[in-house]
Amino acid sequence: MPGALLSDRMQRRNVHELTALFSENLIVWEEPSHVKVIVDHGARYLNPHAGLGEIILNLGKAFWLHKKDTDGMVDISPFSCMDGISCESIYPKVSRDLDRMPIRNFYCDGTRTNLDEGVGIFMELAAHYSRNKKQPRRVPPYFVPSHRVMDVA
Repeated sequence: MPGALLSDRMQRRNVHELTALFSENLIVWEEPSHVKVIVDHGARYLNPHAGLGEIILNLGKAFWLHKKDTDGMVDISPFSCMDGISCESIYPKVSRDLDRMPIRNFYCDGTRTNLDEGVGIFMELAAHYSRNKKQPRRVPPYFVPSHRVMDVA
């Protein structure tokens, strides 16, 4: 149990660090209430009894994010990760099924590399998708992004 708690803490820290890169563009960051929601979405592409793991979670997360009006998804995997490579091969079909929502893979090998170009291209694709998607983003009324807060005094 202590190992699981430590792993959870490290994963949450990593998510925080990675999402900070996109903070100006992440309007609403919300996790599903239960992992079964994600697995059920991922089962469209992978039998959950054949492969419960990262692949089905990544595929399902794309559907979940699309339902939440997300403008794109980034999948970050370790260099030569079989799960990341497998997902990357399925993402073009997932993207087509999700009205061509952009999905981009980034692979990290533990070294500091300049991802600015790849992130910039992805952000342009997401902005284009946002402008042209069938249903505009619905921001919950309780959420006011800090970079858009107006002084009402």
